[in-house]
Amino acid sequence: MISSRCLVVLAVVLGACGGPVLEDAPPDEDSASIQPTTPRATRANDAGADGDTKVDAAPAPTPAAAEELPSPPFGKPVRFVYLVPSDKTQKPDYVKKITRAAAHLQTFYRSQLSGSTFSVHSTIVEVHTTPHPASWYSTHVKSGVSMLERWWTNAVDDGFALTGAKFDDPDYVWLFYVDSDNACGQHGGAGTSHVGAFPSNDLRGLAGEPKIPTCAADPPDWYDTPPCRWVGGMAHELGHALGLPHPPGCEENKATCDAHSVMWTGVYEYPTTYFNAAERASLGASSFIKSGAAAPNFDCNKL
Repeated sequence: MISSRCLVVLAVVLGACGGPVLEDAPPDEDSASIQPTTPRATRANDAGADGDTKVDAAPAPTPAAAEELPSPPFGKPVRFVYLVPSDKTQKPDYVKKITRAAAHLQTFYRSQLSGSTFSVHSTIVEVHTTPHPASWYSTHVKSGVSMLERWWTNAVDDGFALTGAKFDDPDYVWLFYVDSDNACGQHGGAGTSHVGAFPSNDLRGLAGEPKIPTCAADPPDWYDTPPCRWVGGMAHELGHALGLPHPPGCEENKATCDAHSVMWTGVYEYPTTYFNAAERASLGASSFIKSGAAAPNFDCNKL
């Protein structure tokens, strides 16, 4: 759990059971935020990783996609990390899709922030094989961690142990894509304090693969969404990792909610969504947002 922090999830789009919460319906009461109690300093040391772990270099992009890479590093970077559970095989296509989603997202941020955006790391997507099978993240019980927080906590713990990442890292923002499914009643994608984590459905979404409903009762059409929506999810959780909350009034279902912001249901409208004025001001003050070389502009549904 996260000490003195709110774990902010995409509850507006995917509730604790996985299904979307409509604009005119109140979010799940447990999904808006979590008030954690366990000290953050213990999290990286409690991952339970033992033995050697394999660190793989991300495959080079294919020549056809080379012109659609993110801008070269120009500031403190966002580090994209693809975590491959011990019983899964690395998918080069996932590396490619995360890479191209990052490039598209750089362009979106630049369009919203008067030419400024985030930088990527020199290794755009870092790949690590974890010491745990995919099911471990949703089933491993850690003292003091609720069922709601279980998947996200276990995913971040492994990410921290493998990379040296930490909350409120002054030099990096960390986004972990984990090829593991959160269970019904658990948070999936969420971000806070320079850290975000995303489950398998986000990888499938970027790759244009069929998604797996988180809960048995979820209507399949909740997941029948194109890759742009999942780049929108990346935009949303990176916003949270950089300190943005949900727009005022949205969690309370007030008429004043700026629902079309990417920090609320605008994730479904990406890339025609936006950051509102307050969000732009907050991001503009971040040390992770700088003026950099132009990134390409292409169809996010053709990652």
